[in-house]
Amino acid sequence: MTAPERHTLTVHGAWQGARASVPLGVASAVLGAGFGVAVRQVDLPLWATLFMSGSVFAGAAQFAALPLWSAPLPLVPIWLSTFAVNARFALLSASLTPWLKHYRGPTPWATVFLLGEGQWAIGMQAYAKGERDLGVLVGSGLVVWVVWMGGTAAGFLAAPSLGDPRRF
Repeated sequence: MTAPERHTLTVHGAWQGARASVPLGVASAVLGAGFGVAVRQVDLPLWATLFMSGSVFAGAAQFAALPLWSAPLPLVPIWLSTFAVNARFALLSASLTPWLKHYRGPTPWATVFLLGEGQWAIGMQAYAKGERDLGVLVGSGLVVWVVWMGGTAAGFLAAPSLGDPRRF
């Protein structure tokens, strides 16, 4: 008889995931800065830009919504395009079921909120090696989220000094 797997959520695991995500963080900062610059074209204030980036945390969907942004706000097309672009996360999240089923409360939801393709790959690689510390996935997601937010703010604030972004 084999012993049951021990599933944990530790700071050590979070640091492991964070270190593995440094390259993802660099890419996230660049993309976030690009979003920060692009959002200036639709005249969103910084607080709304950061709220969108922080709560949606899906760069492709955010970029897809920008061309639709106008007054009055076309909510249904924005929701539908966001849903279509983010449908892939249903599959990524479902593949985490063997790991997440051991947790209750907000932990699985927070983990899935921080999910992206890169974070998923880091987490699944650790899981395949027998690692059962959910901190790996959470730490990876936190690094990418924080850097995405910083990149978005930096791009937003730098945009006026860049001039017309279409020239790039």
